Amino acid sequence: VMENSEFNACLIKLKEGLEYYAYSLTNNRDDAKDLVQDTFLKALIYRDKFEDNTNLKAWTYTIMRNTFINNYRRSLKSATIIDRTEDAYYLNTSSKSDTVRVMETRPLSKDKRWRVVEIIEKAK
Repeated sequence: VMENSEFNACLIKLKEGLEYYAYSLTNNRDDAKDLVQDTFLKALIYRDKFEDNTNLKAWTYTIMRNTFINNYRRSLKSATIIDRTEDAYYLNTSSKSDTVRVMETRPLSKDKRWRVVEIIEKAK
């Protein structure tokens, strides 16, 4: 059975790799540091969910990936309002004057989503 001190020491050994992975996900140093911190916090909180003699590195990287995805989805929901009007999607940013109309009635492809994100970012 892995003691808490051993678990914590193993987590600390993963820090550098987690920092690189976090930066690869966020492309922002401050966001990467926050993501590493959130990952460590969740790993410590859910320590009892970790099964001894399994891969701590994989478990921790999965926590990070899932945290990043959840944060990303949350940020999209809070920053974007999608209205269906006349069978088209309207993407509204925080300002009423900044509206981007996308002439699509089906979900956007990954490339088109990134293009919409770029347009919204430029409008800010």
